[in-house]
Amino acid sequence: MIASRPNTVIFARLRFATRGAEGPSRRAGGVFLGALVIAIVGCASTAPLPVGRPLEALPHLSAPLPDEADRAARDIAAALWRSDADAAARAAEILERIDAARAQTQTPRTGLAAYARDAETALLPAGPPRRAAQARLLEREDLPADLATRLEQDVADDPLKLAKKRLREDRLTRWGGAANEVSEGVGGSLATPVLLPVRLAQTMMRVALHLHEEEELSARGRQALRHWQDFVEQNPDAPQAAELLEKIEHAQLRWQEMQVERAREQAKAALAEGEPILAAFLAERALRYRSEDADALALLQEASTAGRTWNENRARTLTVADAIAPLTDAEWVLARALLTPGSDLIASAQPLLGAASGGAAEGQTPPRAAEAAQFALALAAREAGRETESWEQLEEIARGEGSLARHAAAMLRDFDANPYRAFRFARSEKTKQSAREVLFGPLAYGAREHDLPRPIEWLVEVPTLTSVVLGLPSRLLAFPYGRSEKRGAAALARRYLERTPEGAHAEEVREWLREYEDARDNAVAALALAEGSRDVDDEERAELRERAAEQIVAAAGRERTRAGRVQLLARAAELYPDSEAAKAARESVRREIQRASPQRIRVSRQYLTENPALAGPQGFALQPGLLDEKFSNGELHKDGLNLIGGRWIELAYVGEAGKDGEPERRAIEVSSEHLARIVAMLEESAMRRTRVDRDATFAQDASRETFFERARLGLADEDPRGGGSSEYAFEGMREMYGLVRGRESILPVELVLQSGLEDFGFGAFPRIRLPRETADQILYR
Repeated sequence: MIASRPNTVIFARLRFATRGAEGPSRRAGGVFLGALVIAIVGCASTAPLPVGRPLEALPHLSAPLPDEADRAARDIAAALWRSDADAAARAAEILERIDAARAQTQTPRTGLAAYARDAETALLPAGPPRRAAQARLLEREDLPADLATRLEQDVADDPLKLAKKRLREDRLTRWGGAANEVSEGVGGSLATPVLLPVRLAQTMMRVALHLHEEEELSARGRQALRHWQDFVEQNPDAPQAAELLEKIEHAQLRWQEMQVERAREQAKAALAEGEPILAAFLAERALRYRSEDADALALLQEASTAGRTWNENRARTLTVADAIAPLTDAEWVLARALLTPGSDLIASAQPLLGAASGGAAEGQTPPRAAEAAQFALALAAREAGRETESWEQLEEIARGEGSLARHAAAMLRDFDANPYRAFRFARSEKTKQSAREVLFGPLAYGAREHDLPRPIEWLVEVPTLTSVVLGLPSRLLAFPYGRSEKRGAAALARRYLERTPEGAHAEEVREWLREYEDARDNAVAALALAEGSRDVDDEERAELRERAAEQIVAAAGRERTRAGRVQLLARAAELYPDSEAAKAARESVRREIQRASPQRIRVSRQYLTENPALAGPQGFALQPGLLDEKFSNGELHKDGLNLIGGRWIELAYVGEAGKDGEPERRAIEVSSEHLARIVAMLEESAMRRTRVDRDATFAQDASRETFFERARLGLADEDPRGGGSSEYAFEGMREMYGLVRGRESILPVELVLQSGLEDFGFGAFPRIRLPRETADQILYR
């Protein structure tokens, strides 16, 4: 037994207390105290490491002689190959009889009878006959869980039943949603009954808008259409086929109407946004569904006309006018200076400016020359670092009517060319947006669009005015604590600093950006900005370095790959060597290097307990004492064990730090046969869990699959390619989801308690439980 340090101190004190005793009483007291110490030490000690090999020897199985059950299983397989239903039925009856006889003698059953009956159903015609046989098979008591799950899925895969279910869900969603709106409007006014008329008006308006915006054929209706089509294709001679063909035709007409309407609306929106090419494409899509649609033809004609106008304007913009007068000598000098790096633009532009101000005869200097000279001076000021002067000159040019006014205005509006102005504009717009949201709440951007005339949309929002007024105090209280989105302004600030790190506004932008990064706990970026700022003292920089190191170490903890973790930790230790986080990073790097292995495929203790066959003789063959929750004989840590490459397995035991502390790790080598069996059982357990539990997944991992394949072939000792390390983890359901999945209520209605800060209301009301979306519903939107 390994005693902890406090137990040693207790033993020393008890020994000192017994020194004065004499004779039998002393011996009796010593025995008593010794027993007491042993009991205390035994209770407080951690689990000892197990002595001996933690894995049991693999059972040596001799090739058994085939019995009647083996021969019946062989006959089932042969019948499946020959598609011989009678032979499969006879073999299944033999297995049923064998299992029944073993049940009477309390002998373990073969477990093959249920699979034999399942194989028998595979020879039945696809469709209703097979599903009926599978439904009868589900009534068996000896059905394995994975087989039962697959049979339930096959039985549920009935096109007619699925179509009926989708239509029922569609009706429940439509009318149940409307009922929930009404229930919420009435029940949400318990604390503020004065607002009941307003809430009812809002509720009725929402229901009406929902019905107005509803598609001609909903997503669930399209799913039902697909199921009907599948049934008719699989069973063209079924008596229901004729009736279904009428439903299919009617549903397809509704679907085409929906496509035409959707394409027309999108084409109108594209025209409104000045995209005639996209509008023409959408109008042509509407015409493919209905070739004589008058609205689509009108949209196509309008889009084509707008597209031709756009192309003509573009061609005219790119064409050099023939009426431009020849350049004067002074203009040629300025043109050569603009094209020559390092030339003196100011000296080259001065003659043109002097001539334009009256120093030359009238007509000798064209008006365009003075404008070009002023534009060149603005560029020169920008290159010289006088950006404020440069932008002021460009603003003056943009206010004029010359040929370069449009170019100057484009430069002023260009976020890439003028990032500081764009930065200020983004900040101003964000301030205005926040003010609108606080003052007007849901109406901050006007009446919400509902595909109605604009006056009617404003009329629809009249009941919302009550929430706008009553919710103003709560919005004012919540505003200081809200997180304002400033990523756009931050991106423009970074662009400005990249372009002009020593610009006239660099210090202002750098300080704003540092405060922004500091507010969102990005200490690395804040430190980089602080290093280039003159207003940050050494104490603040030291604090930022410590926080930056902690940020990198935290990022390393979230990294899944060992190489990524080591790289991040080493970077933290290199950049911030004097910080406390850097010391922890160096220690973590040392542990990572010590634990480095070609593979690290972890199997947690909980996964082993959830899959006892994997821990048993057919899998890892762990000693039973490692999972019995008795720390006196050694216990496996919650980390479980790791496949660390080759034929080596690393076991994690509960150490001196306790079951929640750092484990004691020991590595053991197994045979190639044992490793191949472990790999096969791991894959089988993971696949079985995905078949039984709809939430479980078996993620793809190329490196894990490569290692498993080599292990199955007995080639795990060497990998000629090198690398390919996997850090996949087989974890239990509680470890994956953090809790035990709750059961879903079977009641169709749930009680909701609701409160809101907008109107300080409180309510309680019943709500119909609406159906969930199916996994493939996204394909029908």
